Amino acid sequence: MYFQNQINCIALPIITRAYLITAFLLLQVSCLFSQAGGDTSTINTSEIVANKNLSSKCFFYSDPTASKTIKEISTVSFSEKLDKIIPSRRRIPNKYISAENYISFTLKNNNDSAESFYLCAGNYLRVFDIYKITNGIISPNSLYKKIETNEYVINHGYKLIQLAPGETSAFLLKLGYVKTTVNNLNPRIVRPQYAVQQVVAEINLTDVLGIITFIISGFFLLMIFYSIANYRQAYRAEFLYYAGYTFCVGILLFLKAILSNNSTWFNFFFEGYFDFFIQLASVFLYLLFIRSYLNTKNNYPFIETILAFSKWIVIGALSLYTYVYFGTNNFNFQNTIELYTKLYLVLLGIIFIITGLRYKDKLLKYLVYGNINLIFFGLISLFFIVSTVRFTKIHWIFSNSLLYYDLSVVGECILFMAGLSYKNRKELIEKVKMQEAIKLEKERQQMEKQLTIINAQQEERNRISADMHDELGAGMTAIRLMSEMAKVKTADNPITEIDKISDSANDLLNKMNAIIWSMNSSNDTLPNLVSYIRSYAITYFENLDIKCRIDINDEVPEKELYGEKRRNIFLTVKEALNNIVKHSKATAVVIDFSFEKNICIKIQDNGIGINHNKLREFGNGLKNMRKRMESMGGNFETHNNVGTTIKLCIPFDYSLPSAK
Repeated sequence: MYFQNQINCIALPIITRAYLITAFLLLQVSCLFSQAGGDTSTINTSEIVANKNLSSKCFFYSDPTASKTIKEISTVSFSEKLDKIIPSRRRIPNKYISAENYISFTLKNNNDSAESFYLCAGNYLRVFDIYKITNGIISPNSLYKKIETNEYVINHGYKLIQLAPGETSAFLLKLGYVKTTVNNLNPRIVRPQYAVQQVVAEINLTDVLGIITFIISGFFLLMIFYSIANYRQAYRAEFLYYAGYTFCVGILLFLKAILSNNSTWFNFFFEGYFDFFIQLASVFLYLLFIRSYLNTKNNYPFIETILAFSKWIVIGALSLYTYVYFGTNNFNFQNTIELYTKLYLVLLGIIFIITGLRYKDKLLKYLVYGNINLIFFGLISLFFIVSTVRFTKIHWIFSNSLLYYDLSVVGECILFMAGLSYKNRKELIEKVKMQEAIKLEKERQQMEKQLTIINAQQEERNRISADMHDELGAGMTAIRLMSEMAKVKTADNPITEIDKISDSANDLLNKMNAIIWSMNSSNDTLPNLVSYIRSYAITYFENLDIKCRIDINDEVPEKELYGEKRRNIFLTVKEALNNIVKHSKATAVVIDFSFEKNICIKIQDNGIGINHNKLREFGNGLKNMRKRMESMGGNFETHNNVGTTIKLCIPFDYSLPSAK
């Protein structure tokens, strides 16, 4: 019994304690369930470690007429969850862009000290006002900016909010969007000490694309310099048009990269209006470039017609877009203008491609291929602008419309440079051909001028030779006849002077005949020269004790020999024959003609040869003979071998004498 009492004394406290512990645990679980079943939309500040996305904790309301006041909005029931209407980081539907939109959420500071946070509702917010509702009292958040703010964070769309210790307040955000399709609604809150890192992290999401875009902007800067350099060389308007086009595209890409995620007024203006203005300006300049570059007015009338019409379409679209943007609040109409303008430009590009492929012009083909590249990547870019489809299994950059726009314009520029290189090469060839044609024409004119002068000289020579033959020849013949008659009459008492007169007349008549022969253009042939030398040599040695033989080894070619050349050859041969008669004491002479490669005349006698001690007696004659041959590019050689051998070689080709 004692032991039983002892056991009971021990067991009872243990059971009691177990019961108490079980009751406590049940109470805690009950409290937890009770807490979980409370206001789940309230955000405790203790839950925010560094930053927190609020999409699942926010409620959304839109005022399409923008007619309600903040007090009226505060009484509206916000029944729609934000993440159900607009998923995180998704594009805002067009119907909300022109409206005034509101989101609400509740924050509870469950700490013993005041809490500050930076709040951002999304990108491209034209209006971003924060109102705090505490115990039914609405106050703008500007009243609660008690600490210094960070300008870098503010410029990227963040605003500062504060909560007192233990304070629970509802926040109402009034949002008005820039008129663009790239904005989004993505509310997030971040502690001040992590705000800069948060902004940097968001910007770094676009670092890769930003680097690519900056590189491409640099490429377009080089294209501007390249186009201007081409303009300075040729002063052709198409290069200025292309420089303007590349400037527009380059500045568009540069501003896209440098203003990314920036909440300044200029970025709002750029995204809402100025980027489309630059795009249409670039299209306008590109149309002017194609018309001038291809000379479509003369070469491609159909392309000229559609491009000229499209120029006015671009001007009209830009004017209407400008009016709607600045004069109305109808974003749907503004977006429709932009969309249909781009669709028209795509259609224009397709028509240009189909038309261009029908021609065989290689230069046109380069622009056609460039437009194929523009349309292909441009359509992909447009797809990612107007749709919410995104690639989830590959890098996010491949879902960004700007990447494909970069690829489209870069590909077009590369093909333009290839086409320009081809055009420059073609124009250079044509320029060289034209220069050669001009050069040949000048040479032809110079040749005709020289021929005219030569013909005039030949006519003058013919006239002089005819006058000499008619006048001097007749006179010299009369002198010779009269001297012969005088010799007959004075046969019984001869007068030596009469013999000298007769000999001089004969000699002068022979010389005059040689001059007349050399001056007459009808004798300007090689066969005529050979015949004349042969006739002269036989006649010259006819009354002398020297036998003359003429050898012609080859057939005499029909070559022209102008008067000066004939005269030099004949006078050289004549001087050689004269030296033989005067100095060689020869009894035989052989004149050999050959025409294998050059005109070669070899004169060989069987005399005593050239006495070098008495060379001065006919030294001037040899010098003159050598000079005559060298003046025609020929050779003059003398050899002593059982007499004297003189060899003359003159090339067949002989340029016309230059006109002076």
